[in-house]
Amino acid sequence: MKMPTIFLPNDVQYLIITFLDNDDYGTKFILYKYLFVNRFWCRCIIPILWRRPRIDARVIRTYLSCLNYDELKTLIPFQINLPANNPPPLFEYGKFLETIKISDINKSVKSWLSKEGYKIETYWYKRIDTWDYLMNSVKTVIWRMLMRKCRRITSIDLKLEQAEGDIPDIYSKRAIYYLKDFNVNILSGECKEKLYKNSIELLRRLPLLSTGLKHILWNGSLYPDLLVNLIQTQNGLETFNISQMSFRSNLTVLSSLRDTQSTTLTCFFASHVHFNKASIQIIGGLHNLKTLSLSYCAGLEPKHNEIISRASFRLNKLILRHNSWYFKVDLAFFEKAGQSLQSITLYDNFSSEIIRKVHKHCPNIKKMIIYIESSMHIPSFGTWISGLQNLHTLVIIDAIACSRISELAEKLPKSLQHLKYHGNLTSIDVFSKFFELCMIPLDTISIYPISFNYVFDQYISVISEFAIRVKSLKRLFLSRRAIPKQWQPQELELKKELEKQGVDLRILFTFYDD
Repeated sequence: MKMPTIFLPNDVQYLIITFLDNDDYGTKFILYKYLFVNRFWCRCIIPILWRRPRIDARVIRTYLSCLNYDELKTLIPFQINLPANNPPPLFEYGKFLETIKISDINKSVKSWLSKEGYKIETYWYKRIDTWDYLMNSVKTVIWRMLMRKCRRITSIDLKLEQAEGDIPDIYSKRAIYYLKDFNVNILSGECKEKLYKNSIELLRRLPLLSTGLKHILWNGSLYPDLLVNLIQTQNGLETFNISQMSFRSNLTVLSSLRDTQSTTLTCFFASHVHFNKASIQIIGGLHNLKTLSLSYCAGLEPKHNEIISRASFRLNKLILRHNSWYFKVDLAFFEKAGQSLQSITLYDNFSSEIIRKVHKHCPNIKKMIIYIESSMHIPSFGTWISGLQNLHTLVIIDAIACSRISELAEKLPKSLQHLKYHGNLTSIDVFSKFFELCMIPLDTISIYPISFNYVFDQYISVISEFAIRVKSLKRLFLSRRAIPKQWQPQELELKKELEKQGVDLRILFTFYDD
């Protein structure tokens, strides 16, 4: 009996399609194919694809087709080869954009001009002024069009360095009002106010244009007064990331953060920052803090441990990476986090004492990212993870192609579902031995090699044999760069065998896609 055809209402179809709105390139590829189902699907999918497009020369050409007469007029002196008498584009693509990364636009404009035959002549010490003017003119009209059309820009990434140049002096409160993420990189050695006056003016005016920022990343020690003003005007900042901030400036910035955002701030990231007693006291006053990341920082000493122990926050995620202080400071953070800690990242200095203390104070860890740069701590590390009965995800970053990594296979807890390996796949014997000894019914495996000097099918064969044995593997993530452009017959057979076992082969475009 033939089943009747079921027609879903348009609003239900729309909800299903918008549910696929994410940054995964695989999903975007699928959505692109669905463009051609019918008009309604096309109208639903185009805004999704153009919210966060991968800016390249083709996107620049499409944006140029959306210019109005006044904007096109400024390009006439350059005799730029734009299609004449073409019908207007089917959609106003510029109005859908939600994420602006200035460096991507700059690179793509240069790429588009090169493809159109405009040679951008450069010397090691400068770029030819005529071509500078040409590039700036194209960037200006695109920026003007985006400020005119955009309805809802949620993220801006601004970089003030000599290679990027300044942004146009055009802002739209309507476009920027809904801004949620603001990233700014100010390289102090190159930044001169007269060269970046428009960018700096945007920093000054941003508190008036948008008061709903959720995430701020500020890289650089210049203009701390502008950062303080920006922090103080926001209504509910959730994530703050500070890097390369000078010793004098960070106290002022941290004080404004505590005084105005302590009730909403949940994530604090610091990189290359020098702390002292006053600054760690301020961070300790961020009582809603859940995530703390300290990378390449300095200044803390064991005498500050009592301040850390009295902090009002309760962490569930802690990242400590290459900090220049005694390991007992790290211990103080772990002891403070205690049983609430669920995610941990250690890039170095996980000595036997660190492992014992964390094992004692933090038994509820569900996700662990560990950086292995020495094989001497492998036994202690294995004992540690074997006792973590709630561990769900383990990420191993193996920078040295550690020959003893297989010793961890027998120590993995039964709760583990996702294993991710990021390292040098140089020894098939070590890799094979690891999965021979692993008896845990893993749900997901992710392989993200650092180098690519290996035989692809050998490693896939090991995973295939593991999938047949444990009968639990559902997903295998492989780095896009690790997958061959053209599969060989033997590799295709292995792929079919994985699919036969019910394993979904997925692509990792970036380290964090899984």
